Amino acid sequence: MRHLSVPKRDTQRFADALAAKEWAAKGYRILADGECTLIPICATSPDDLGGEFSQIPIVEIAREPSPDNTNWLTHLANHLSAETIEQHLGQWPNAQEHFGDLIIFKADDNITEHLREIALAKLEFSHKSRLVLLDNGVVGPFRIRELQPLAARHQGKILDQHGIGELDEETRTRVTSTRVPITEYGATIITDPSVVYYSARLANERSQTVSMAITLREKLERPLNIADPYCGVGPAIVQLLRAPDLVDNFLATDLNPAVIELLDENLTASGAGRDNRFPTGLADALSLAENPNLVRQFDLLLMNLPHDTIDHLPRLLPLLRDDSPTLLRGWVVLEEMEIPAAEARLGEIIVNMQPSPNSCELEIRRQYSTTKVLTRFTAWLGA
Repeated sequence: MRHLSVPKRDTQRFADALAAKEWAAKGYRILADGECTLIPICATSPDDLGGEFSQIPIVEIAREPSPDNTNWLTHLANHLSAETIEQHLGQWPNAQEHFGDLIIFKADDNITEHLREIALAKLEFSHKSRLVLLDNGVVGPFRIRELQPLAARHQGKILDQHGIGELDEETRTRVTSTRVPITEYGATIITDPSVVYYSARLANERSQTVSMAITLREKLERPLNIADPYCGVGPAIVQLLRAPDLVDNFLATDLNPAVIELLDENLTASGAGRDNRFPTGLADALSLAENPNLVRQFDLLLMNLPHDTIDHLPRLLPLLRDDSPTLLRGWVVLEEMEIPAAEARLGEIIVNMQPSPNSCELEIRRQYSTTKVLTRFTAWLGA
């Protein structure tokens, strides 16, 4: 069986990358191997993994599945006949996301009549989970997911939608709450996927941002002013604030009103001082550079609005200093065939600020949908 052999510090990054492409072998544990870890690769993955895996050694080891491995489909047999399960093989929603004690999944239209049974089976399988929700896709200007509660755990019992409906209003509200704490690289972040956008899969990206910010601080020999104008509930700022003597002042804003209470809570828990001289809270990123007190004030700018990053970038670049080295990091969702054109446009935008910037390439981070990929760019700018 094939395994990626990666340094221990990169385990989560490559495990997430394999899972995003559905190349991770299910039912096999990641193994320790000296200073490295061995991440199992499923048999249906291509011989040449390519991309970010192209320089990673692959190790062959004979293995058996973990003895305690089961699958939620095993529990589905408690609710549906073997014939029904067989009829829809390959259509059952194995892909799911875990947000704290929440399980979120999508389902094809041809199995929607079995949503109740699917939810019950998933909750029976995942003993630490509290609530199973169906993801009906994103809605509204902030692209927030429409989540439908299907099953919940309450006082040791698993309830379907009917059982949830019979609870008193206060208990039902508590049981179906989607507000959850997420632990990310030692920090606890409160989020709520029903009202704000948060991606656990970008945790490694945020960790890399901290590493690059530390490098910039060493170059400048002083703490940094950091701008995160699409901060959401603040996971990137929280991680940066945890690094000793890294942040001087910061800007953390978002246009989604539902974010602000959670953002304030996360910043307070991270120890952010009340004397920060830049805005935090509700603000339109596109209007920030109209404030002369913000122009040319920042050493690091984060552009995490993947569907609009490139369009918004010209309006945000004036926030970066032009008299010292600065760092720009952004994330973009697009069709893979659009990458060359997007890179060319990025170059045109950045060259207006710095005539000879370092190359700014879009690196594919993971599959975003069946046709689109999430990419990242990093640019060192300034004098």
